[in-house]
Amino acid sequence: MSFTDQLLADVQRFVIESGMSESAIGQGAVGNPSVLARLRAGKTITFKTGDAIAKYMAAERARSTKSFEGDDLPVVPAGPVLSKRTFLRRLKLWRA
Repeated sequence: MSFTDQLLADVQRFVIESGMSESAIGQGAVGNPSVLARLRAGKTITFKTGDAIAKYMAAERARSTKSFEGDDLPVVPAGPVLSKRTFLRRLKLWRA
């Protein structure tokens, strides 16, 4: 399996896992939304570009799998639907 085939397989797997489009990956990784479509069409890319795409996908996976600790989340008592101002006041975020 060539570098291109392996990269395209990784991209396809990432698209399925994350729901992100190929153009969004290309835009986020190298600023070119059509880079993966061109690669699929048989064009070539440099190893630097391929490495940037792989690093971007790894960073996105790490960012999306971060778990939140229960202590980090504010606790708001259950009850009736609150207005935005009341909700923020209870969280101590509202500046009166």
